[in-house]
Amino acid sequence: ATTEIYTLSLHDALPIWRSMHTSIDLIRQAINERRVLAFRYHALPREVEPICLGETEHGKWQIRAYQVGGKSSSGRVGDGTPKLFELAAMVDVSVLPVAFEVPTSYRRDDTAFIRIDTQL
Repeated sequence: ATTEIYTLSLHDALPIWRSMHTSIDLIRQAINERRVLAFRYHALPREVEPICLGETEHGKWQIRAYQVGGKSSSGRVGDGTPKLFELAAMVDVSVLPVAFEVPTSYRRDDTAFIRIDTQL
């Protein structure tokens, strides 16, 4: 078996970094303004109420959010259970002009994250 190693040049990596940075800014905005976030995740459209943005133990940026619209491979849309979404798999991120209330079950300082960037 042959193992191939791929490296990204700075020229190739910069658009990926910019895209993720833009997504982080939009997610922060959505959390701070309590607005619904729309994006595609594993090719499926999602609409979520984001409650926390941070970095997990494995160095991945993720959000915790309640999915309120779109589709899900698990079929869990609008069931009141918050999910984790990896930023690296989120595309076409946008903030919708739809506000949401802080869920009564919400607790700050989500333990899924080693570092929290933004939370309700």
